Amino acid sequence: MQILQFVIDGLLLGGVYAAVGVGFALVWGIMNIINLAHGAMIMLGAYVTFWLFKLAGVDPFASIPVAMAMLFILGWLIQRYLINYVVRAPMLITFLMTFGLELLIVDLSLNFFSADNRSVQTFYSGARLDLGGLAIPLVHLYTLMVALVLVTLLQLFLVRTRIGNAIQATSMDLDAARLGSNVVADGWLERDGLRDSCQAQLAAAHALTQAERERAERAETQLETERTDRRTLTSHLTSTASDNSPQPGPQPRGGARSK
Repeated sequence: MQILQFVIDGLLLGGVYAAVGVGFALVWGIMNIINLAHGAMIMLGAYVTFWLFKLAGVDPFASIPVAMAMLFILGWLIQRYLINYVVRAPMLITFLMTFGLELLIVDLSLNFFSADNRSVQTFYSGARLDLGGLAIPLVHLYTLMVALVLVTLLQLFLVRTRIGNAIQATSMDLDAARLGSNVVADGWLERDGLRDSCQAQLAAAHALTQAERERAERAETQLETERTDRRTLTSHLTSTASDNSPQPGPQPRGGARSK
């Protein structure tokens, strides 16, 4: 019975960690960026929930949409003004970028919030559901249910919407996705929302900005110009070589006589 209790506790907590991993995998699979600041972003979402509960008495589960919205905006700003500049760089560069970002977030949090342990205590924090000698914490059960709902919504978003299809196409072939759609999924927009014990917000992607489209068009125009210049140069060299080649003289009539 004790082993079964351990299995249930592991499943409840593992479901939340799986929701956390979905957001991490979304960024890695689409942008090929390992976001080392992922845990720091989850911590910020937890602080949003904590302060909403402490200052306004908002229930942790009711604060999930607020935490998701705030982390969504923060994720967009990071992706727009930081990640876009290294998205095509080698993986080591993105490692250093996200690692430095993680250090910055953690140090700022220590400066503003200190390192004291904080928790949210509600009227149902210690409530349990007893089933044949097995104790199921209601907080963990509710958190697992919210995580499953968010993962399901993310899956439906990826499968049923145009942006979701663009995200999947981008993860397969970025250049081909650009040819077939104006939407190029960057996949960075943040995932940190599931708060309570260790919630994670799941994110989608945002459309390719106008500046990025203009850069792509300029690069394509430049490539076409270079191809035209090479064809012109080849044609000129061929014509010059033809003009400088010796022309055969007139052939004598009747043949030559030997003396």
